Amino acid sequence: MIRGIFRGTLTTSLFFLTVALVPFLSSMLLIFIPFPVCFSFAKLGRTGGLAVLIFSLLILVVVQHTIASQVSMTAFIILGGLGMIISEFLKRNLTVGWTVSLAAATGTLIMGTMILASSMMHGKTPGDHIYHYVQAMVAENIKLYGELDLPAEQLKFLKDNSTRIARVLKYTFPALSLIGISIIVLINVLVSRAVFRLRAIPFPDFGNLTRWKAVEHLVWLFILSGIGLLIPLAEIKFLSLNILAICLFVYFLQGLAIGEFFFHKRKAPFFLRFLFYFLIMIQQYLMLLIAAAGLFDLWLDFRKLSTPAPKVNKNP
Repeated sequence: MIRGIFRGTLTTSLFFLTVALVPFLSSMLLIFIPFPVCFSFAKLGRTGGLAVLIFSLLILVVVQHTIASQVSMTAFIILGGLGMIISEFLKRNLTVGWTVSLAAATGTLIMGTMILASSMMHGKTPGDHIYHYVQAMVAENIKLYGELDLPAEQLKFLKDNSTRIARVLKYTFPALSLIGISIIVLINVLVSRAVFRLRAIPFPDFGNLTRWKAVEHLVWLFILSGIGLLIPLAEIKFLSLNILAICLFVYFLQGLAIGEFFFHKRKAPFFLRFLFYFLIMIQQYLMLLIAAAGLFDLWLDFRKLSTPAPKVNKNP
């Protein structure tokens, strides 16, 4: 156990320090912070995994103070804790949908609690605290776009509408937080699935993920949230907009599963898959098309999942 904790702390702390201190890698590796923690919990159990997480965070704090680095410890605490949460739900042998949903909901609840505590410490309402954070994030992104030589017209449009953009992000912050954490959970679950199998660590049988689909009753929640946007009450519009965003995200995941299904079926080469996901990242409208495919799959059944398997004639 002691040897395992030492190795786990060494590996995890090195990963944390790489993310914190190497700028050009931090944005790419940040979402993988939960994985080494999840691996430690699976390998060493709750006691050993918790020891690895605590020691790794302490090492990060010491290095941060030694070199006077401006590292946000909050992100490491939340994402490190998310690795612990993922490990706990993986032990429950749930479906992939329930595993990701429950882990993401728990992580979002913890983040919301930390935001509430932080806003109380600063004497602000949670809404004002979130708006201040979102406004700073929008300003940083505009500054980054300026360094990337974005066309002057687009840059001016972003600057002129930065306040409006910040308000929209504040309005949808609950849904965006849940969606962001869900993506992180899903990526780390898929990475864990591959690594755990190589290391012969028990992992739930999620089956063929290309055949995954959302529950059919979700479409009614989607329709009701769309109707709610037409009701002239701010509270109902706020709730409806966030629910609608979450429903679209779920159907987007179903659309990705449809795409992967046909990639596997046609044995598509790697570069086509890479091009597919690259286009998704740079063309936001493509996300809506994929979400629409996931939604209409309820009626069109693109993968023919509801078609019964052909009967085998056992007669000679």
